[in-house]
Amino acid sequence: MRTIHNKLIRDGIPAQLAAAGLRYEIQTLTPDDYLLALRAKVMEEAQEVAQANPDELLAELADLQEVMDTLAQRMSIHQEDIIQEQDKRRTERGGFDERIYLCWVENKEPEKEIEK
Repeated sequence: MRTIHNKLIRDGIPAQLAAAGLRYEIQTLTPDDYLLALRAKVMEEAQEVAQANPDELLAELADLQEVMDTLAQRMSIHQEDIIQEQDKRRTERGGFDERIYLCWVENKEPEKEIEK
């Protein structure tokens, strides 16, 4: 039975598939398609983090971090710059330590129709 995946995979997966005696088809993505696939992979891995049980969480966070690191590298974004931006945003907006959950916001002014 053939299962369609159409997703970015880790570099070692084809060798594992071959070692298991499985047939498969792969392709090398263009640079633009690769960046799109990395962004889609971030979403896939983030969903897996969200669904992970406590025993799976470490591995899923590691997978997500691997994809984020690769995306940052391909976009020429350095880890130091990411950390600096994290610090800036934490200073401006705070972190997530206080468990604050926003339920709703009400504007006292009537909504104005937005001109197109």
